[in-house]
Amino acid sequence: MLAAISFADSIQSTVAGTPVKGIPTPVYVRSVDEVFLMEIKEYHVFNARAADSYVKVLFSATTVVKDFKVLKLSECEIDDNGRISFHEETLYEQFELVPECPIMVVMTFFGSIPNNGFSYTDKDRTTRKFTVNLSGKDGRVEIEGY
Repeated sequence: MLAAISFADSIQSTVAGTPVKGIPTPVYVRSVDEVFLMEIKEYHVFNARAADSYVKVLFSATTVVKDFKVLKLSECEIDDNGRISFHEETLYEQFELVPECPIMVVMTFFGSIPNNGFSYTDKDRTTRKFTVNLSGKDGRVEIEGY
């Protein structure tokens, strides 16, 4: 399901970025509700829900991001050096994620091992990959690079 929806204002002043391992990421991630979504001028929607329980997650960017992908993660493995890897399945992709038009993804979260992620190509043409999970403390959406 993909749609462009127009509403009133932009979200630039209401989102906060998450630096990952010292790398400031141009992609901001947060959970949203219907009231918040009514304040956004325009956004895309993708339904990645896999069960009745779900969270609406908004991905927005501070600059143009190339090759943006929403990923389904499975088969988590940790090597001898502590590096995590996942089997990745691309659920949604778009050539660019632009600040003026974020994407709201309806996601299901299962347990404490991340099953959702996203990736993009940065200005140095490096692919950056992140898990998307919910905090066990307060339910906030958290991202972590891998």
